[in-house]
Amino acid sequence: MLKALREREAQRNTARKIRYLQGKLRTGSTTMVTTVDNDGNRIDITDQAEIEKAILDSNLKKFRQSTHTPFYQTPLKERLRF
Repeated sequence: MLKALREREAQRNTARKIRYLQGKLRTGSTTMVTTVDNDGNRIDITDQAEIEKAILDSNLKKFRQSTHTPFYQTPLKERLRF
């Protein structure tokens, strides 16, 4: 187990050095989002404004899935200030 941990850490260090040499230190931003259209086709989005819209649409869809739960019904809705 210790050997496997050391190997993994060595691989991570090697990958970190490669990213440094390639100038790719920042890896936190989203550069592409894959969505599914109405016909079931996958679409890759790379434009920043379209990515933000796709993420917001997805979040709204997930939020609306919970509107029938007890937390969004009276009296919990008022007590939790939704």
